[in-house]
Amino acid sequence: MSRSFVLFSLVAIVSCSHSSRNMDKPTIEYNGQSFQLQESFESYDDYKNSSAPLALADQERAAEALISCPVPSSLASSQQLVGVLARTHFPGFAYGNTSGADPNDRAAFVGGRLEIPFRSSWRYFTYKRTDDGYVLIDDTVDESSERVFQVRMNGRTLEYLGLEGDLIFNRQIAGD
Repeated sequence: MSRSFVLFSLVAIVSCSHSSRNMDKPTIEYNGQSFQLQESFESYDDYKNSSAPLALADQERAAEALISCPVPSSLASSQQLVGVLARTHFPGFAYGNTSGADPNDRAAFVGGRLEIPFRSSWRYFTYKRTDDGYVLIDDTVDESSERVFQVRMNGRTLEYLGLEGDLIFNRQIAGD
C-alpha cells in the first residue's frame, strides 16, 4: 500500500468523523430555523439557566429572528394573546404580557413583551380594543433593560410604563 493512499485514507476518516460530529451537535428550533447550542444540556432548566446556551455564531441570528417574528395584526379576544406569546418568545428567554394602565379598564390595551436573546433589550407589541376584538397598534424594540408592564394612550402618544407606573418610553402612534 502506498504512503499517499494511507495518508489519504487517514484524512478521509478524520474528515468524516469531524463531519458526523458536527451533524450530531444539538440544536434548538425557533420559528422554522435551527440554532446551534453551545453544548448538550441535561434539562431545559440547565439550558435556560445557561448564560450563553447558543453557539456564539448563532446568537445575533437568534436576536434578529425574534425581532422579525410576525405577530397577528388583530386578535378576536385578549385570550388569544397567550398563544401569540407562546409562539413568539425565544425558548429559555423571558416573556410576559402588558395591560392598560387605567385601573377601571385594564383590557383597553393588551400586549406582550419578549426578551431579545443576548441583548439587554425587549420587543413590545400592543393591541387596542375595538368593537371587533383587538387591533395591533404598535410593535417596537426598546434598547433599555427596564421592563414594561402597562401602556396608556395620551393623545397620539402611546406611553410604556413600568410596574409602578413610571414612564419607560413613549411612541407616537398614527391615526386610528
